[in-house]
Parts: sequence; structure tokens; C-alpha cells
Amino acid sequence: MLIRPSAILSIALLAGASLPADAARAPESTAHWREDIEALRRELPKVHKNAFHTTSREQLDAAAEALSARVPDLADHEIVVGIAEIVASVGDGHTFINPSAPAAGFHMLPLRLYDFSDGLFVTAASESYANLVGGKVVRIGSQTASEAMTRVLRVTPRDNAMTGRAMAPAYLAIPEVLHALGVTDSVERVKLSIEKDGTVREVHVEPVQFREIPSLEMIRADGGSALPLYLRGRPVWPMAPLEKNFWFEVLPESETIYVKFEAVQWQDDISPARFFRDVFAAADANPDFKLVIDVRNNGGGNNTLALPVIHEIIKRDHVNQRGKLFTIIGRETFSAAQNFVNMMEKHTNVMFAGEPTGARPNHYGDPRPIRLPNSGLEIRASSLWWQDVHPADDRESTLPHLFVELSSSDLMSGRDPVLDAVIAFDDDSLLRTKMLTGISAGGAEGAIAAYRAYKSDPVNQYQSLSQELNALGYSLLEEEKLDDAITVFRLNTSEHPDSANLWDSLGEGYSRKGDIGAAVAAFEKAVELAPQVPYFRRRLEEARNPSP
Repeated sequence: MLIRPSAILSIALLAGASLPADAARAPESTAHWREDIEALRRELPKVHKNAFHTTSREQLDAAAEALSARVPDLADHEIVVGIAEIVASVGDGHTFINPSAPAAGFHMLPLRLYDFSDGLFVTAASESYANLVGGKVVRIGSQTASEAMTRVLRVTPRDNAMTGRAMAPAYLAIPEVLHALGVTDSVERVKLSIEKDGTVREVHVEPVQFREIPSLEMIRADGGSALPLYLRGRPVWPMAPLEKNFWFEVLPESETIYVKFEAVQWQDDISPARFFRDVFAAADANPDFKLVIDVRNNGGGNNTLALPVIHEIIKRDHVNQRGKLFTIIGRETFSAAQNFVNMMEKHTNVMFAGEPTGARPNHYGDPRPIRLPNSGLEIRASSLWWQDVHPADDRESTLPHLFVELSSSDLMSGRDPVLDAVIAFDDDSLLRTKMLTGISAGGAEGAIAAYRAYKSDPVNQYQSLSQELNALGYSLLEEEKLDDAITVFRLNTSEHPDSANLWDSLGEGYSRKGDIGAAVAAFEKAVELAPQVPYFRRRLEEARNPSP
């Protein structure tokens, strides 16, 4: 069972700050904290599947010793944050601190923040601070918003930079964390500089007890507009329970079936497999519609529940087509949702849209608890390595074919630019179509111009175009359009000169045309780049000594 980031937040934001920073610490208290730090140093490597995949044992030990030495001079909340920093240094999103001792009581600003493409904004607030909603956070305490974000990343559990962007804004709303990291000089209130309507003003925000937040009346930054589909029914606070784990809507005007897959878990007595029966019934009734499965906010659950969904997609050729099957991904796509994305990538013709995922395709997970003996703080440590894709696949994220970021104006106007991009996508948007159009209009120069224009569009920046070009080249070979195929293969080797496979493809194109000299040169380059691969050597030998 894997844990979604919102569940991690609900645990990891519970902490205590009982000792004022200027108070003297009793020797017994010092001894207890040092025992806890030693327990952390000792137990974390035992429970974690590989606690030293990012940091070394020596670095972890040194950090623990340094924190232990500083205990007499620190307030409780500063020690807790120090422990959180050590835990976060392990470097995966399922390893985090749960400072939930009975007497603990961290505070939180009654605000929700989000890191948009155009900066950090207040997206929701209690009624007392409703006038901040929609404002850009320019400074927090003594730091710019960017500087404060960088500091809290030291204590933010994450697989990659996208997990950090998903979770750090919540840590920015915890005054004890901000104070311990030197962002603010007080835990009593936090000074923010907010830019709104062309004016920057300072405001002091008073925190509330963490457990009071779910009961606060929150105001979203939606500009009075209806919320976009992906936010309907979602709680204002990421740690609050979901209203539904999944739902879908047929959008006849855009010929789209939109599925919001929020958690890989049962919903009451309905499994994901049972829910998707209704989805696929709608897809069968509307075979020309696109199917869009949105997991951008799906933080995980039970990854065994997703496999039946994949089976149903594979059965349906009218669904399992490039340009008709989409999955929306993002910074909160994590844990079992990442496993679902992996299965979609391996077994279907899906196109991904949105942001890179918040988890690695291969990742650590299934956290187990470590309870510190005196404070009662709980650490969660990843106990399993999920090698869900090829062992050599060290990608930090699954990358989108269509990269679309959210801006603050998108939320405040009720737009969903990701779904808009998916709906607008058609066959004319494919690289293959654009290249063939370019070839028809201007030959080799037209093909290259079409490729350059496609590549320069920011929406395509994460696409791996070498495979698409290679597939197009072979398609042209099958159609006996040899010159066009060679044009595509040559473009591919110029863009990706270190790929032995692409040089081999170019060699095949020249061989089919009968240009033996050029074919030999291409195969020689393939052998030079991958001398350990017998196949490339054999192709070179065949080109040098063609059969009569």
C-alpha cells in the first residue's frame, strides 16, 4: 500500500514547539532529545530499503551528530525541523517525519499557497485574510518567495523537483518551520509581502492550530468563475479527505470522455475496476471520442487495483490510439499513481499531457514507521524498491508529450489549459503529419523546417522525438519513398549523433537506395558508438560484402 502526498502532508505537518527559543533547556530534556536523534541515526538504515541511495552514511551520521551537539541551544520546534532535514536528506518522497507526539501542536497559517508558472500565489484563505486570495507572494519574512521555497525544500520529502513544487508551499505556511530555517524571526506571526492589483503591501498573518484548519471557511481564488473540472469536489486543504476517489463526465461538445482518477483506492464499495466499467461503456457508446484519464492530483493508493484498467484499454482499438488516449499527469502524480502511469506507458498508446510527474518511474515506497522513544515523533521510511520499469531507467519523472503549465490567471478565470490542449489536439498536431506536410511542400528543406518549428514549440519540449523520427523514416521506407526516408534518418542522426541505433537506420536507408558507400559509413558509425553490439557489426559486414 503506497501513500499519496496529501496523506504524507497530513502526517508530516503535525509537530510540536513547546520550548521558547530563549528558554534554558533542562539537562534531562537535552538527554532525551539526544537519545531520539541517536535512535533515528540507528534505526533509519535498518528500516529503509536503502537509506543511502542519495546521501552517505557518513553524511547522515555527521548531520545527526551536529544536531545533537546543538540541542541545548535550540527550541523544540528547531530540533524537530533539524530531524526533518536529516530525514529529507534520504531523498525520496515516501521517507518523511511524522512529529505527532500527544503534546505536540504545530501551527499553520490559514492560507493555501501554490507555485504557478508565474510565481507563488495565495489560492485560498480564511475569511479574515480573504483579501489576500489571488495575490502573489513576493516575500516571506526576510526572504523572497523563491529564497524561502529553497530553504523549506531542505525539509520537504520528495522524489524529484516536482514533488518539491507540490509539497513545499504547504511547509511555507508553517511558522515553526519558517522560523527554524531562518526565514522569519517569530513563530507568533508571519510577515508576508503580497502583490495584488498592481500594489505590494505587507501583512502579518497569525497562525492557527493545525487541527483547526479543516474547519475554517476557505475562499478560493477562482475570480467568481466556475472551477475547472479537475478541481470540482476537491478539498481546499490537501490533507482533507477526498469527496470521491473517481468520477467521470462525457463532454459531447468536445467529443471527450473526461475521467478524474483521484486515488488508486476503493470508493466505499466500488473498486477502480468496477468504476471503469462504466467509463468503458461510455467509450464503447462513443467510439470516436477521446478518453482522458486525469491523475494530476492522484497521490497513490494500492497499485494492484490499476491493472484491470490497463487490460480494458488494451482490448479496445478504438480507445488505444495515439491522439485519442490521454493521461493528464503532474507534480502530485505520485506513488501508486506513478505505477499506473508506468503501466499506461508500457502497455498502451497513451499520450501524456501536463507537467512531469512527482515520482520517479522506479522509486522507493511502502513506508514503515520508526517511533522515537522520548518525543514520540514518528518517522516513515521506505521499505521497498519498486523497480516498475527497466532497471536502467533512472528518469526522475515521466515527462509529458504535451507540456502545459498552470498560471495564476488560469485558476482565477476557471480555465484548465491542460484539458484545453488535449481537446484541441488532432492528427494535424502530430510530428509525423507536420513532417509529411513539410516534405510534400518543400522536400528535404520543408521537412527540416517543419521539424524545427515543432521542436521550438514549448508544448513539445519534453518529447523524445528520435523515436518518432525513426518510425516515420521506416514508414517512408515501406512506401518506397527512399529519398524522403533518408532525409528523415539524416535529420535524426544530426539531432542525436550519439545513437548507434539511429546511424544503423540511416545505413539501412542508404542500403535500400543502393548507395553502398554511404551505407558503410553509417554502419561504421554505429559500430564505433556501440562496438559491443554484434548486430551492428553484422550489418556493417553485410554492407561491405553484399550478396550477389
